[in-house]
Amino acid sequence: MYSSAAGGDPLVYAKTDNLRACVNLLKAVHFRDDCLSVFGVNNNNSLTSVILRYKDHGDTLDLLLEDSGVVAECNIKTMDALEVLDFDFASSQLTSKVIIKSECMREVFSELDVTSDILEISIIPNTLPHPRLRLTTYGFEGTTHYDFPRDSDFVELFECSTTEPCVARYRLSLLRPSTNRALALSSRISLRTNSRGFLSLQYMIQAGNDSTSSFVEFFCVPDADESDERSFANADKLAT
Repeated sequence: MYSSAAGGDPLVYAKTDNLRACVNLLKAVHFRDDCLSVFGVNNNNSLTSVILRYKDHGDTLDLLLEDSGVVAECNIKTMDALEVLDFDFASSQLTSKVIIKSECMREVFSELDVTSDILEISIIPNTLPHPRLRLTTYGFEGTTHYDFPRDSDFVELFECSTTEPCVARYRLSLLRPSTNRALALSSRISLRTNSRGFLSLQYMIQAGNDSTSSFVEFFCVPDADESDERSFANADKLAT
């Protein structure tokens, strides 16, 4: 429901369930994790009311929840939306493609160092010694590598169009939505990267005993906070 307050500020009243959907839509991840638990409303018959208020451009998005006279208020900082990212792989040169059985990947992701914020994905091409797919984490306990040689029984396809290693880093927090659910149900994974460093993870999922396969695809942008110099240094090490 939409209305206007006496002072002229626009107000939106919504059920708590709708508020959660709104929060997810806004992708306020930290708000969801740190503040939504304050609401603590799981009863569908609850009379809790929620107010969303946004005054003007650049102001915070204010959320107020009232239940039995107790009011909780959260203020979310806003920012100007950047240009929508183009995930179309057809518009960029594909640099690598690896199809690998999910069995080994499930084992790797279950053992990843949880203290590492990023996952480094390296593709060592056929032009260099020991071509392989390498996954690397950097945690408190040190650096951990997981290698999948091109001739491994788990690797069904290994393609790399470059003569130098392709190295890019991705936030593990962005990859987990795919590795937590789709990976567990899939039988194979297609991992692709393009010239911009974008990552495509396509999972092949069998529907029960049916021979029909379904595909779920996730895209992830490279981590801009990690320095290019470090990636170049790692690429040089892999090339030797």
